[in-house]
Amino acid sequence: MVPAADQQRCEGIVADIYGDSEEAATSLAGQCDQPGMVAMMDARANNLGAEEAAEAISSANGGLIGTFLPYALIGAGIGALGGAFAAFRQRRGNPEGRA
Repeated sequence: MVPAADQQRCEGIVADIYGDSEEAATSLAGQCDQPGMVAMMDARANNLGAEEAAEAISSANGGLIGTFLPYALIGAGIGALGGAFAAFRQRRGNPEGRA
């Protein structure tokens, strides 16, 4: 959710840029309640380059670290569990898992 002032600014930018196409303006304005969309429209209105716009959108959406860190930790946990299980089987002298 974004503050009402940011949403209104985003909707105004969309209307200015895409006012010729009612369908595009309506579709894009409906997304102005998302932080990434507000950042993208601000970047467009300020004529920022692609890299600067991508950084602004990423920051607004919590950045890549905030998105991928939980998945990386889950993957590391699964890998550690698999490694511990393999070490346990080898310690028992039964590397192929037969009873």
